[in-house]
Amino acid sequence: MLYTSRLVYCALALALMALGCAPAGNPNLVPVTGTVNLDGTPVSGANVVFRSEKSVGFGMTDSSGRFALQSQGEEKMGVEPGTYKVMVTKVPAAEAVAQDMDEALAKPVAQAPDSGPKNELPERYADFVKSPLEFTVAAGETNDFTINLESGSGSAKKAEPEKEKKS
Repeated sequence: MLYTSRLVYCALALALMALGCAPAGNPNLVPVTGTVNLDGTPVSGANVVFRSEKSVGFGMTDSSGRFALQSQGEEKMGVEPGTYKVMVTKVPAAEAVAQDMDEALAKPVAQAPDSGPKNELPERYADFVKSPLEFTVAAGETNDFTINLESGSGSAKKAEPEKEKKS
């Protein structure tokens, strides 16, 4: 009996030590939120990607155009502080894509569409090189960005967030 209880305690101690050694994630992540508008109207279902030399953060807008970023490979929301190029795209929902594919397969090859789903936002925002969008994420500050996209040939107007110190 004494041997069995020691064995149980040792197994329990080893399990707790293993849990304590699990990686805690990146402690430098800063919460980033924002809103995407196209010609002044919130965009729902848009993919927002922030990319720096060190990291990538991504999010999707909700029905009011709001998003929150999560770093690639992290469970905790946020990205590392730094300057980011920003890409924004919106492709049809999976159901619409499947329907389009069924229709495309039913047509002769000469009438089939060129490629998969089309981006519903201006193409200049879908490429990190061409995108005029760039934001700086700072530690200890509110990082809530408004991304105003324009459907015309002009570039996006970006509204920098109010810089508030966190308490």
